[in-house]
Formats: sequence, C-alpha cells, structure tokens
Amino acid sequence: MSGLSNAYILQNPFSAARDLVSSDTGILLFVLKLPLNGSSKLHVKQNCVHKFYSGNLISNNKEVVPFLPKNQFMKRIILTICTILLLTTINNVNGQTAEEMKAWQDFMTPGAMHQWLAKFNGTWDVEITSYMDPANPSKSTGTAVYTSIMNGLYQVGDMTSTMMGMPFQGHSVSGYDNGKKLFVSTWVDNFGSGIILMTGTYDEATKTLNLKGTQTDPLTGKDSWIREEMKIVNDDTYNLLMYGPGPDGKEMMFMSGVFKRKK
Repeated sequence: MSGLSNAYILQNPFSAARDLVSSDTGILLFVLKLPLNGSSKLHVKQNCVHKFYSGNLISNNKEVVPFLPKNQFMKRIILTICTILLLTTINNVNGQTAEEMKAWQDFMTPGAMHQWLAKFNGTWDVEITSYMDPANPSKSTGTAVYTSIMNGLYQVGDMTSTMMGMPFQGHSVSGYDNGKKLFVSTWVDNFGSGIILMTGTYDEATKTLNLKGTQTDPLTGKDSWIREEMKIVNDDTYNLLMYGPGPDGKEMMFMSGVFKRKK
C-alpha cells in the first residue's frame, strides 16, 4: 500500500489518511477487510485500492457506484472517515491485545542499557596490540567514533587504523535487545568479507561487557567462535580484549586495545 506500514499508520493516522487522499484527480481509499452490511451496491475486494475519478468509484476498471465529492467540506469528511477506518481496521486485522501492544512498545523503547551504551558516544584514541604472532606482537594506533542512531536504540562505530602496515577500517552496529535481554553487536572490516555477530551481558560487579559469537574461518569457510571483553576503567577509558581459537584449538588472545576518550 504505497509503502505505508502498520506502524506508520498507527503513529501517524492523519498523515496516513492524507497520503491516501488526492484532491486533484480524486480520492484514494484503502479498504482493510471491511465487512459490508446490508444490500449496499459497493462490493469491494479485501486489501484493494479504489479510486474516485470524475466523481465515480472505479474498481477493476468497472464503474461501481456514483460518488461525487464536489467540495472541500465533503473531502474533509472523507479524510476524517479514512482516518477512523484506518485506525479501527488496522487494530482489528492485527488482532492485537493491550498486552501485545505494550510488549511491542517496550520492545521498541530505549532503556537503561541503551543509555549505558550511549555513554561511550564520541571520539576515542585507540592503542592496538595484535598477537597474531604471540612471540612478536605488533602495535598500532587509531581512532574510533561512536554515535547513537534510531532514537538511541543502536550505536554505530567507525574505526580507522593501520595494521600490519596496511590501512584498516572497521564498522560496528551495537544495541540491546529488550526482548532477549542481551547486548547484540556486529562487526565488519576491510580485512575480511565476513560479518562477526556477538551477543552477551554486562557484569556490573566486574564492569565488563562479555560478548560471544562467531566469525568466518578463512581457511575452512566455516564458523569459528570468538569472544570479547570490554573492561570499563572509568568514563574516559576502557580496555577491549579479543579471544579466539589458537593454532592448537585452545583459546588465545589475538588482539587488545586501550581506548581513551579524545579530549
């Protein structure tokens, strides 16, 4: 229906109805499973759009019934009716109870964990140590920038650095799933074509965000486990530790980073 979602209609009923009304060529009315009582001549199919052209209602290229909205007053009445019908029929079609509506509202509303994540918005100086060769770790520096999006539901991060003598770019999207009660994080960078996905919880006692997930093993093409610890030192400093399977299959730390808020 012209890209209008149920959520949009529920949140913007007047605008949705107005979008369906054209004062130049006629009036658009979206009919959602409306029961038609009595012996009305107006027989419509479910989920279809009917246009009023030249004062007549057209359905499937056939004139059904005359309809003559000739003035602005009549069009305003129809606009009001459209708004009411859109609200009532959307609710009836979805069959959502008050409990279901509240659950959805809670699911889409930023909470305390989103606010905690937003505390790390801003620009950070990063010192990175890579342990790909544990006997000879390499160091580099970079910059990370974090920003909240979509009413604070998610946080996007962009990191630039140099690793192994090559330019490095990374991008993350993180959030807190109110339904699952878990932090969720994705990561992509220009050193691979896979997407890292991790979930986890925050431990207030140790001030550590613990995440676990999977990444692609380029040697096998299969999933390989990965683990991350974000240890909070204070509001302006945190340490990031990345773990994965070593050559012997046992856990090893392959990267660490010290993040300091840029002043």
